[in-house]
Amino acid sequence: MRDTLSLSVQQMLREIEQRYFDPLTLDVLATRLKKDARHLGRRFRLELGISVHDYLVQVRLDHAAGAIRRGIKIEAVSLLVGYRSKKNFFSAFKRRFGMTPGVYAATNRKTSRRKRPRDG
Repeated sequence: MRDTLSLSVQQMLREIEQRYFDPLTLDVLATRLKKDARHLGRRFRLELGISVHDYLVQVRLDHAAGAIRRGIKIEAVSLLVGYRSKKNFFSAFKRRFGMTPGVYAATNRKTSRRKRPRDG
């Protein structure tokens, strides 16, 4: 899919993947790419069907879910993926995954435990 995207959108995707934990906005991306923010926003939505902000939130939350599965503390995860407010992180996480980060962590701990054969 990325091969059919414009160069500007490919560059934006790359920036988001590499800097999702930074305070990124469309204006910040436009400045980095030396392009007009409104044009980039329209182009991004046209080609991907999602706004830059919504895409950034998805990327952050997907990285957060991976960090939680690896056992990193939730409070640390929220900061690591670019959220400065724990409340905003919890709300966004629940919207995306249908459960709070704590429930997600507990669910993944239960499903990741494997039974070991008894030594006998």
